[in-house]
Amino acid sequence: MLRAGDIADGRIRAAEPMLISREVDSNSPRTRLRSGDVVVLVGRIGEAATIHGEHEGWNAARSVAIVRCVDPAMAEWLRVWLTAPAVRAWCNAHASGSAQATLGLAKLRRLPIALPPPDTRGRVVRTVEIIEGKAAANERIAATAVALADAHFAVAAADRHTWPHHTFKDVVRAYTGAAPKPTASIPEGDGTAWVAPADVLRNPLPYLDRTAERWGDTAGQGSEICLPNAVLVASKPGEVRAAINRTPSSWAAGCSEYDPPNRPTHGGCCTRSAPEAPSRPDWRRAPQRVR
Repeated sequence: MLRAGDIADGRIRAAEPMLISREVDSNSPRTRLRSGDVVVLVGRIGEAATIHGEHEGWNAARSVAIVRCVDPAMAEWLRVWLTAPAVRAWCNAHASGSAQATLGLAKLRRLPIALPPPDTRGRVVRTVEIIEGKAAANERIAATAVALADAHFAVAAADRHTWPHHTFKDVVRAYTGAAPKPTASIPEGDGTAWVAPADVLRNPLPYLDRTAERWGDTAGQGSEICLPNAVLVASKPGEVRAAINRTPSSWAAGCSEYDPPNRPTHGGCCTRSAPEAPSRPDWRRAPQRVR
């Protein structure tokens, strides 16, 4: 089954797909996916992906809307259009709900769609696909580098039984998140990043560069702001993940932040100085499920 958490950055990332019974699948034939379908998240506005052969025949959860194009050639253009910043802003403006904004199909049907000539659409889609392919290659390189760093750490930690031991509270200051969800759409690059547990749990690398939601000048309505290089931890049943934030952020309930105790705080805001050059921190990622 395709779930909301399986869709991110215009792609389907279903490394550990949820399995459903044949009976459940047969009772929901309308939500069975076909190649060329565009899947749109109902709750996390601005995320969309195109279904290809490897996911054809999957079923979709209720948090995923299925858009089936009359013209299959329109699928990729529609997917690119749905992830454009201006379209995300329109969707946010027409979403309902405060704690969890959702965009129903009735409102999605009213979304304006620009349709340039087919050759222009083709050029735009090809350009976006090249950029996305480069981004995916960079992500694989980064993931390989992290795996190598983990392997080196495992070798270095082989004699860790001889190291001095301390309790967790001796080496970090711990904070829990409390920032409410932003109520307005803020362009990427403006405002302060709002970190939800899903941002940490879905992140493929132990570094968090950006988030789906941002606060404006209110900066989380007075909540503490983490400057870069804090350790953010989020969990769900059976899994715990950690990431270092690379951008100032406020964090929601369900996220915890850990900071070395020798770094000062001012006015309730965590302050940290970024290292002069990026380096692998001494801590290791929290235990994860074996994949």
